[in-house]
Amino acid sequence: MEPPDVTSLHTVLFCRKWHESVVFYRDVLGLPVLEEREGFVEFQVNALSRIGLLRKDRSSRPADRPGQALLSLRVPDVQDAHKQLANRLPDLPAVREHPWGAWVFELTDPEGRRLEFWSPREPLTQDTSQEANRCGKPRDDVPESRQRPPAVNLETPFEGGLPASNLIRELSREQVLEILDAGHRKQCRVREVLFHQGDPATRSFYMVSGRLKLTKLNEFGDQVIVRYVGPGELTAAVAVLSQKEYPVTAEVVSEAEVVSWERRTLIALMHKLPVLSMTVLEMVLKHLDDLQNRFFELSTEQVEQRLAHALLRIMRHAGHKTKDGIRIDLPLTRQELAEYTGTTLFTVSRTLKGWERRGWILSGRGRITISDPHALVHFSEQGHARNP
Repeated sequence: MEPPDVTSLHTVLFCRKWHESVVFYRDVLGLPVLEEREGFVEFQVNALSRIGLLRKDRSSRPADRPGQALLSLRVPDVQDAHKQLANRLPDLPAVREHPWGAWVFELTDPEGRRLEFWSPREPLTQDTSQEANRCGKPRDDVPESRQRPPAVNLETPFEGGLPASNLIRELSREQVLEILDAGHRKQCRVREVLFHQGDPATRSFYMVSGRLKLTKLNEFGDQVIVRYVGPGELTAAVAVLSQKEYPVTAEVVSEAEVVSWERRTLIALMHKLPVLSMTVLEMVLKHLDDLQNRFFELSTEQVEQRLAHALLRIMRHAGHKTKDGIRIDLPLTRQELAEYTGTTLFTVSRTLKGWERRGWILSGRGRITISDPHALVHFSEQGHARNP
């Protein structure tokens, strides 16, 4: 059976942030406008493809919800496309090698939809090859412009050593190096995405340095922060071992170094080193326990208590002492705290201002310092401030 004779492809995106999306596709991506009317703009991608932005209130189908789309755009040279957009988007993630056989980089529009620019896995020009090889030495027998990111031999210890971790505490140095040598090391920039919710789970990641933010989208396109992942922690092991999809999206929030393993490699290591199986199980159980505690907080506590628990949890995970208190080393906005605690931006802002007046915290420029952690602990447990 022959397929239909398709002469053009029209993708319609349903937008809550319609005006911002129009500006993004027209001015940032530079797509020409083909048609414009009340609540709808259509852009030309090429002779066969078009993208239409429909304002949400103009849709007659209530099932059409924002945020549930991926636009995959093939380009002749992914490096050229990256350079063009990097001039307009300074924080654009680097070009990377995708497991399904392409060079790719991704970004999101104002609605949070993923846009993927890619070209087949062919020789890249020199700049992109150097970026891809940031964590490995170029081969001498192949021109640098034709190299791909290599599997890295990790027999040389990481600079500065490895983070303290349950994953390696029961292992000898030789066993640790064997595990790391079986994986792939990668340097990651801020806002780079390691994997997306709904993608096939192909690799599990161990954090050597830096931090990840794990988020989940519901059917309405609303984002919730599940947890943060820091040095010495493993993520996505359950999804990989059970051959499922990634349940969350992992985004880098501070420059990171990770080691990753495919399923078959991870299973082989666990068979060879039974203690590794036990430590992975312990880490999974700890994450489940944390999720149960958060569910209990969500079900039984006032939002202010949940926010106190959240700050204390993040403080223990990513805090260090300063003269003003314990500073959280994460770029933590009030919107992110709202997503993490299941409340509104207004409630978070009001609560934090009140705590600042009491002298419990200091906040500014996306950073929070816990000035009086004992007061915050008492409030999280009792629901009210300590008596003077």
